[in-house]
Amino acid sequence: MTFEDAAAIPSAYLTAYYGLHTLAGLAAGERVLIHAAAGGVGLAAVQLARRAGAEIFATAGSPEKREYLASLGVQHILSSRSLDFAEQIVELTGGRGIDVVLNSLAGEFIAKSIEVLADDGRFVELGRTGIWSREQIAAVKPRATYHDPELIDEIAENPEQMSTLLRELVDLFEIGALVPLPRRDFPLTDAVSAFRYMAQARHIGKIVLTAPAPVGRLDDGQPSVRPDGTYLVTGGLRGLGPLVARRLAERGARCLVLVGRLAPAEDTRALITTLEAQGVRVEVVLADVSQRADVDRLLATIDEMLPPLRGVVHGAGVLDDGVLLQQSWARFRAVMAPKVDGSWLLHTLTAGRELDFFALFSTSVAVLGAAGQGNHAAANAFLDALAHHRRARGQPATSINWGPWTEVGAASDRNLSEHFMAKGYGGIPVEVGLDLFENLLSDSPTQVAVLPIQWSHYLEREEGRLSDPFFTTVVAQREVAPSVPTVAEPSSQPRILRELTEATPTRQRSLLMEYVKGRAAAVLGAEASQFDLRRPLNELGLDSLTAVELRNLLGRGLDLKRPLPATLVFDYPTVEAIADYLAREALALTPTSVATGAADASPVSAPMDGGVASLLDTLEDLSDEDVERLLAERISGG
Repeated sequence: MTFEDAAAIPSAYLTAYYGLHTLAGLAAGERVLIHAAAGGVGLAAVQLARRAGAEIFATAGSPEKREYLASLGVQHILSSRSLDFAEQIVELTGGRGIDVVLNSLAGEFIAKSIEVLADDGRFVELGRTGIWSREQIAAVKPRATYHDPELIDEIAENPEQMSTLLRELVDLFEIGALVPLPRRDFPLTDAVSAFRYMAQARHIGKIVLTAPAPVGRLDDGQPSVRPDGTYLVTGGLRGLGPLVARRLAERGARCLVLVGRLAPAEDTRALITTLEAQGVRVEVVLADVSQRADVDRLLATIDEMLPPLRGVVHGAGVLDDGVLLQQSWARFRAVMAPKVDGSWLLHTLTAGRELDFFALFSTSVAVLGAAGQGNHAAANAFLDALAHHRRARGQPATSINWGPWTEVGAASDRNLSEHFMAKGYGGIPVEVGLDLFENLLSDSPTQVAVLPIQWSHYLEREEGRLSDPFFTTVVAQREVAPSVPTVAEPSSQPRILRELTEATPTRQRSLLMEYVKGRAAAVLGAEASQFDLRRPLNELGLDSLTAVELRNLLGRGLDLKRPLPATLVFDYPTVEAIADYLAREALALTPTSVATGAADASPVSAPMDGGVASLLDTLEDLSDEDVERLLAERISGG
């Protein structure tokens, strides 16, 4: 069965099956009148009625349709162009009439159909125009049963029943008891003609709109990069863009247009020189793709001077990270402009061109989310939606949710790399990423995420999301066959607990503060070095949602049997206060490791009397903050 065959089945067969079997209870030997029997529902009903062993009376409008019904072996074929069918049925049935009427006609045809219904017959009304009420039916046929189902409502109100009926139909198709309907196919890009054809009532069976064949492929499965086409790369003058341009040239592109707002970086200029030496024409255009005038000028240049545009890679973008409390519309606008405005302008202004591919460089943040990148996630989610929108219109589009690349882009920064690794992400090496890009142009999925990730590590931090369907699937797959091996800890006990157990009391507090600071930095998407231990976390952007995440993260990391208080971060608003609470209440550490007041703030007050050696031993266990506080106290004579 083809996809086109399958597309013509559900609505037609479910309507006929529900009407004839569930509602009317059609039985062997009974007579059934199927109006418009050459249509989709009509032909489905003919197959179902024949399988039930019923005697079929069918109407159809044109000689061609009636001839088709005759070829199927339908016993009684009548015209739906006149009311004569009623007299013919009375004659054919000897006045007994029809046991079940499946009606889809309107006006006087309804009255005539009720007229030929047996006194105790069942009338199933599928039409929506001028239909009779139950009272009208009862006035003419008081013993008859009347049904006027609205399938959409039935699906919404009784989804389990509809699901069961569909499974029963699947079983009938699998054993060959039912077969797909005849159909007329139209390409999705010519939907207007399809609707016009349907309005003329010329079709037999169903009309199916077909999606275009996968775009961006040649017969050998390679991306269709043509030497006689032009390929546009936005964000093409810095970072990943020039490398993508290089790969397109390696695969046969001989005309590239690289677009950016800033002049090419030095390494980009060197690459352009190399490509030109290889016979590739490279046009550098300084433009802002979020501005209509710039995009108009860009496309006009291609039309006037270069071969036809065949492919677009939209990689332009900017970052302006910050937690939501620190965000503003101006910061959102700056990030969304190249992604949202730029992609939409490229989409609309290239609509009439025959493109082989339209690649959108999105990010995994749009799929998984990331603290501090709400504007970035929203902007890239638009790219994903645009890809689906284009494919629904029969246009090429692939949105790639890239993870961090190791040698280019923002993640190549060491601090950011460590930040990603802390979440369980890996990096994408440049050549591996370019190979994947090339393969995706060939396979042409609508949307795909490319992200090396250690799910076990990632999900430790995202336990609250495990009820999401996507993560439920990931967890199920990971439990069956982990895709990324993990290094076993020497003990099942969390590392922080082992370190606390092995540390001196004075060192324990420092370890706890580092632990809390690291978890807070992970939740807020910031660097731990930026945290002042005594500054309230809400001033750094912590809100109610991230406060809950931090509480959960702290509790899981310490393997606590009882959950931490829901108000933990609000009752103890600083890193120092949280650490002291954890030591005192959650872990019951020795009092010397807990600061309970100004007089006890120095964890080295007791060991000082043990002499210089004792002091030096103690200093090795102190944090920098403790040392500074101790020195200040000593200098002031405290």
